[in-house]
Amino acid sequence: MRNILTILLVVLTIHMVFAQKQKVIFDCDLGGDIDDAFAVALLLTCQEQFDILGLCMDHGNTPGRGRVAAKMLYETGMDEIPVYLGRHTPTVVGEDTRLEGKSIQFMWAEGFDAVRPQPKSAVDFIIESLHAHPGEIILFTVGPVDN
Repeated sequence: MRNILTILLVVLTIHMVFAQKQKVIFDCDLGGDIDDAFAVALLLTCQEQFDILGLCMDHGNTPGRGRVAAKMLYETGMDEIPVYLGRHTPTVVGEDTRLEGKSIQFMWAEGFDAVRPQPKSAVDFIIESLHAHPGEIILFTVGPVDN
């Protein structure tokens, strides 16, 4: 029995060492409520399991959301993960309302420019990534899913 457990442990260890990371793209409306910040933080703590291809910002003030994401990545030392912006959209779907006011997260990232979002749009990044890695990417989409 002890030999079987030892062999099982070795096999599991080898599997963990050589297992391929799961490619993921996280699409969200970071910067308003705290839930997306918690989700990004959780994803960042699982880098042994996930190959994070990019964070995509959607809905409303996407440049502001992009600053929050970029600063969060910068502060955690993970600014090699690219940030992509979706297009500006109305705050309320279907209405032309003003974009978000000053959430605490938006204020925290105000003026941050040490890391900037990628020039490619979030939509183009998602499409190109899915074509480049068919069947290999998990696309986590939370929020209004404008992208």
